[in-house]
Amino acid sequence: MQRYWQRKPLLVRQAIPDFKPLVDRASLFAMAADSEVESRLVIKPFKVQHGPFARNKLPKLSQNDWTLLVQGVDLHDDKVADLMHQFRFVPDARLDDVMISFATDGGGAKAGALVVFEAQDAAEIEAFSAADPYVVNGVYDRIEILRWDKTIG
Repeated sequence: MQRYWQRKPLLVRQAIPDFKPLVDRASLFAMAADSEVESRLVIKPFKVQHGPFARNKLPKLSQNDWTLLVQGVDLHDDKVADLMHQFRFVPDARLDDVMISFATDGGGAKAGALVVFEAQDAAEIEAFSAADPYVVNGVYDRIEILRWDKTIG
């Protein structure tokens, strides 16, 4: 951990050999319908809705470009809770919960990353992005720097 912790991303292939999904699609959709479970629906281009979601309120499986994210799955499924316990060596400040996503073609968990910086000019942001460990190590498919002069609230 000393080599990678907060320095660069680390992908460990087959960290859990022969791992099989612990929650099937129907169970994940049922969790998303539960008012006690935090869930979000992301539809490209970046429209976010918060659950709960009745199954008939989710887009059709044949519709592209959407992702269902279900948060805290370890709190609602014993098998996922057991998986989470395998990571108890990670400090609590860095170990939150297990989020599971379901995505149709064109969707995906990568569909919703947005970082907003306040800077004097684009060069400052470009320099930061060029040195970002996730960029340097090829984790991101692409980086797009846009001027943001909108008010939220």
